Amino acid sequence: MADHQNTNSGRFCKGEDHPRWKGGKKIASGYLYVQCPGHPRADRDGYVGEHILRAEKALGKPLPHKAHVHHANGSRDNGPLVICEDNAYHMLLERRTKAYKACGHASWRKCTFCQKYDDPNNMRPGGNGSFRHTKCNTEYYRKRRAMTVRLFESGVKGFVKD
Repeated sequence: MADHQNTNSGRFCKGEDHPRWKGGKKIASGYLYVQCPGHPRADRDGYVGEHILRAEKALGKPLPHKAHVHHANGSRDNGPLVICEDNAYHMLLERRTKAYKACGHASWRKCTFCQKYDDPNNMRPGGNGSFRHTKCNTEYYRKRRAMTVRLFESGVKGFVKD
């Protein structure tokens, strides 16, 4: 019989009865999870992120449905937390934190093409909230047009001559 099976009833052991019980805690993707069955944010096994429980304790009530917890120092296992009203604000904090760590300016943006940070006034907005240097944008589309012409001239499928 398997070591996780109760020999008396033939049923599988769960929780504290399981021989590999670790006190109701687990670590996944760098986050500490605590077993808390019945919690509204629990996964199918009844585990909730410890950071969520800490934020709820500080708030004095359950987190709102769309709220996200931001780790202010970037450490997933401890440190100060910021309760964000929604994912958009959380992503803003993440982007500004990355920019500050990379270049010392939280408001600077990363060029989509050259991957360098710069003042948004020196860049132009692209789709989906991205930014790009005018020079990088021009070079990218120049190369893209040249590739399209080469494919057209070589008769690649989808680029057939009339």
